[in-house]
Amino acid sequence: MYKKKSILLTFLFILALNSNIYAENATTDAEKDKVAELEKRIVQLEKAKPKDSEKSKLSFSGLFSARYKSTSYDQAGKSTADLTQSRIRLDAKSIIDADSYVGLRFVTKIPNKSDFFNDSWTTTSSDNAFNVDRAYYTTKIGNGAGTFTIGQQALVVDPMNIIMDSTFYSYTGGKVSYKLNGLGVNGVATAQYGRFYQGVTMSGFTGWGNKSASDFNNADFASLSVNGKVNKIDYTVGYADFRNKIADKTLLTYTFANMGTMLSPKVGMYLQYANNSADTDGSFWTSKFVYGDQVPAKLGQWNVSLQYIDAEKNAIFNRFAMLEGAAGKNVNHPEKIWDARVNYAFSPTTTFYVQRMLIDDTVAANNANDSKIWKAELGVKF
Repeated sequence: MYKKKSILLTFLFILALNSNIYAENATTDAEKDKVAELEKRIVQLEKAKPKDSEKSKLSFSGLFSARYKSTSYDQAGKSTADLTQSRIRLDAKSIIDADSYVGLRFVTKIPNKSDFFNDSWTTTSSDNAFNVDRAYYTTKIGNGAGTFTIGQQALVVDPMNIIMDSTFYSYTGGKVSYKLNGLGVNGVATAQYGRFYQGVTMSGFTGWGNKSASDFNNADFASLSVNGKVNKIDYTVGYADFRNKIADKTLLTYTFANMGTMLSPKVGMYLQYANNSADTDGSFWTSKFVYGDQVPAKLGQWNVSLQYIDAEKNAIFNRFAMLEGAAGKNVNHPEKIWDARVNYAFSPTTTFYVQRMLIDDTVAANNANDSKIWKAELGVKF
């Protein structure tokens, strides 16, 4: 009897053991099936995912602008000039790797040798064929602390864009920017050097200081600036030199200082002083106040701004400047300018402003140059 019970218990034990092994094998097989299914899905996803060589590395962004401009002159008998104008600027960027890229810019109007000092706007009836005015290569240097750019690129001098219209003019050469802790928060030092233009025609040029039209036919450009933020004040100080090396003559030499700060969450104040030491009486200063959203960037944001500019005779070379002044593009009279604007954002990509300028040529004999300008401009980013 006892022997039979032992045999029975042994049989049950072997049966239970085999059952556990079977269950473990069954669980293992089920898990293997799940793993196999997941691996299959991963393989399918990897096949669907584009390879690095297949990824789109080219991107575009741009700005379309349209404006109406009306200029009335104080000169008796001189009629009001009304213009409807537009322009398109399209930037292309091709990523080379994580540290470098190539940039191109296409625009509807560029400076040309026959009329180098025209403006960036076209009338609605003119040919808006695209031109390539910038082509450059940018790479990080110093473990990401700086950047180096070479090629035809924007010529940037002062932060307010008064000395040079950097949105229109370019130079061919190199630029190095490098972060430096001793300059304050986000401190950066920037050096630029290259050829500005060569062999251009100065249509209607009447001279600047002691220089003739031929002196301005060739120009090289060099600059050094530092900027950062100290005690809630953003600052930039710099030096810029335009020189005709062929004629061995200095054209323009600027030293400048700029600062900006928020007096309250809605009130910004911006100041700038610059001096052109290549000519006598060559300084200007400007102050600007902005109330509201400093940079309207979404529906309903707005601001109003008021800027005043006081320039001596040889301070602002208007042929290079974005500024529309009393002296126009052919002479260099002292001038005072009031500029008031109302800016409004319809969306993050669409903004509109209305501008009123009062321009005073302070030489009494040239009061005919005094004018008043109305502008309304719509800008659309894409």
